[in-house]
Amino acid sequence: MVLTQADLARAQAFAVALLRKAVNDEHGRDELDPFYKVVTENRDGPTPALRARYSSCADLAHWLLRCLGVRADWLNREDDGDGQHWKSGVNLNWLCAKPIGKCPLASPKLNGDPAPGDVFVESNSFGGHVFCAIEYDAATDTLTTAEYGQPGGKRQRRAGFKAAFAKHPLGHLRLADVLAHCTAEPDVSPLADWVTGEELDAFAGLIPWQV
Repeated sequence: MVLTQADLARAQAFAVALLRKAVNDEHGRDELDPFYKVVTENRDGPTPALRARYSSCADLAHWLLRCLGVRADWLNREDDGDGQHWKSGVNLNWLCAKPIGKCPLASPKLNGDPAPGDVFVESNSFGGHVFCAIEYDAATDTLTTAEYGQPGGKRQRRAGFKAAFAKHPLGHLRLADVLAHCTAEPDVSPLADWVTGEELDAFAGLIPWQV
């Protein structure tokens, strides 16, 4: 699929609206928040002990891409329409390129300036962390992100992003590349139940990022 600049800009705006909703802007969402449970498909456990063992960081990225109509064998959701159940232990890996994962569109390091809706995977002491871009300020090299697994969901600001990410990169998945290669006929009908607010009023069509 060929994305025009207008389509891409609209898709990115839609991604930002979804991410802002997912983390409730500066307010955040805890693990018992009903919207948080939608994003994580309620996998974060009914008890504190189970929640302590589950990381929801990659759930946010898989949910975002599913909402945008992405259908691919590396998308890991119960509701992604492929008839396969969610798989444990692959949530983060599948967002990376081989040999770590199975996403052929992911770069193993930073692939240009961050853009809204881009997905990043970094290495850390727990094995890795996934976060999604809301806004990038090139002048200050500051990335505003939506992040799950904090615990819960929060908006974060990452100053000196490029240098910091370059030290521990696992993957950069550009939204532009994903939508150009992996978009099937979008199914955004659940958004009517999931999302409310003026920020999404402009995205009411069947293919919300196409004018």
